[in-house]
Order: sequence, then C-alpha cells, then structure tokens
Amino acid sequence: MIHNYTYLPIRSVSYGKDSIFRIGDYIKESNGTSAVIVSSASVSKTRFYSSVLKKVSIKNAEYTEITQHAPLEKINEVVDLIRKTKADVIISVGGGSVIDSAKAAKYLAKKKNMAHIAIPTTLSASEFSHIAGYTEEHMKKGIRDKSLAPQYVILDPTGPEETPDWLWRSSGVRALDHAVETLISDGIGEIGTTFALMAISKLFKNLTGMSEVNFLECQLAAWYSYFDVYDASMGLSHRIGKVIGAKYNIPHGITSCITLPTVMRYYAKKRWRELSLISMEIRGTGRESPETAMLSADMVEYFIKNLGFSQKLADFGVTIEELPSILSDLGENSDEVRDLIKSLM
Repeated sequence: MIHNYTYLPIRSVSYGKDSIFRIGDYIKESNGTSAVIVSSASVSKTRFYSSVLKKVSIKNAEYTEITQHAPLEKINEVVDLIRKTKADVIISVGGGSVIDSAKAAKYLAKKKNMAHIAIPTTLSASEFSHIAGYTEEHMKKGIRDKSLAPQYVILDPTGPEETPDWLWRSSGVRALDHAVETLISDGIGEIGTTFALMAISKLFKNLTGMSEVNFLECQLAAWYSYFDVYDASMGLSHRIGKVIGAKYNIPHGITSCITLPTVMRYYAKKRWRELSLISMEIRGTGRESPETAMLSADMVEYFIKNLGFSQKLADFGVTIEELPSILSDLGENSDEVRDLIKSLM
C-alpha cells in the first residue's frame, strides 16, 4: 500500500507560556500594516484577549460577534470589515467557530495572501486545518482549500484559563474524535497513526487537569489529533455531528460526546485492528482483536461519562420523529446507520 502525507502551508507554531509575545514577530514577518481581530463576545471580555490586543502594534479593528457554528451572516460582516479597513492580517482569538469564521472570511474576501494568526482557546484544532466550516439556514457547509490553513499558530496555555470547563473538556472530546477517526481512515501511514495515538494518550491523562502543564499538553494533543487532517477522511461521528450540531444548535464538542462511543462500536466490526490500538496505548497491554476494539469504545464511553457529559440527543430536545430528517441531511438510508442514530436518541 502507498501512504501519503500532505503538508499544509503553516509557517510556524509557537507553544508554551507567553507564546503570544510572538504576535509582533509574525506581523513583522508578514509585512502587515492593518489587522482585523476576530473573536466572540465571551472571549473578548477575558484578560487573555486584552493581553493579545496589547501585542498588536499595527492599526486594527475588532469584530467580536462570532457565535456558535459560525453563521454565514456573521462571516460576511467580517468580510465587509476586511474590505473597509484594507486589512492584510487577520488574527483569530477563540474556539473553532471563531477560527473557522476567520478562515472563511479571508477566503470570501479573496485575500489569499492575507496572513492569519490563529490563537485558540479551545481544543477544536481548527487552527491546524485547511477546512472552514460555517452554517447557512441551519445547514452545515464548508470550504476546503490549502490556503485556508493559518500561517501562524500560537498555543499559549494561559488562554484556556478563562475558558469554561464544559467547553474546554467537550472540545477535548472533539479532538479525541479527530484522533479516533484518523486511525480508521483509509491509507493513513505511520505518521498519522503515531500522532493520533499520542493525542489520545495526552487527552486521557490531562483533560481533567487544570494546571498550565495540563492545558499545554491538551493543546498539543489537539494539534496531534489533526496532524494528518489533509489526508485523513473523517468518519460517521464527524458527519453525524455536523448535521445535528447545525440543525439543533448543539455545540461541536457535545456532538462528539454523543456520537463517538457508538460510532466506534459500529466501526469495530471492520476496523478492529486500528481501534484496538487505543486500548493498548492507554492500558499499555493487550493485543489486536475485535474484543480489544470494543474495549477501546468502552474506555472512551467511560472517559466521556467521567467528564460529566450527556450522550443522548433527547437531552437536547431531539425526538425519534426527527430521524428521517437527520438521515436525509446525512445522505444515508441504510438500516445500519438508521439504527445507529436511533440509539443516540
């Protein structure tokens, strides 16, 4: 089998405490003269956001109204601001919706050479992706282009200190979802497998911790979970999550809490060798087998429950009557997938 690894055009990743001091270096390197800073209302009120602003020495304008699932109307407002200010740098500070919105705005503004500095405060790993997801009329859509990957990424562990616990931990499950579905993706070679398992191990060890070391280890885990994002095709957990997230306004991380263990059991019938690796990595023992693959799903389910998250759609008001609509949006009609989604309710 021929394996492939595709590099995304990310120029630099700075990680560690006080990494935000690199903002000035990155602006200088990109010859930036004007910046648009994109965030959400909640993040813009944090001390961390204020500390980021102080590091931006060029003229700038702020847009702090990005909301969950990156609505297109908000992105278009960022596009208008980019054009109005003639910005040549975009700085995103926040979670996946904020970073995706910045990527999409850059694309829609036709500013391919615009420098993007991404500073995440959650574990969605959007900063390491060439994909920009957004919603339009409660439907999840997306843009895929290598140029969408931010040129500069800053992982500063002081950023997550003000992120709500539920958001931090559920976005960590999203990163776990990335890593698991990387493992079972067709054609993934050693580099993808190695980094996915490293991500899973770091998340299991650090996601409940609250120290700077824990935060940074989780930030690295999010990076590693998406290390082979260009070549790995995400599976049913992500596909279902995109539908139910946009349709019922369920946060991205929570969708993974709902879907991941069940989808792992679905894949364990065909991908048991790959899924066995998870249990073997966490436990430090075992062998590849269908039983070990199922144990991996059990361990992930227990991990999510221990974080305190619900794993049923009914908790978000979704009833069995919605099943045909979900299947239609998903583009699936097999009995197996129907039963899988039904079990999530």
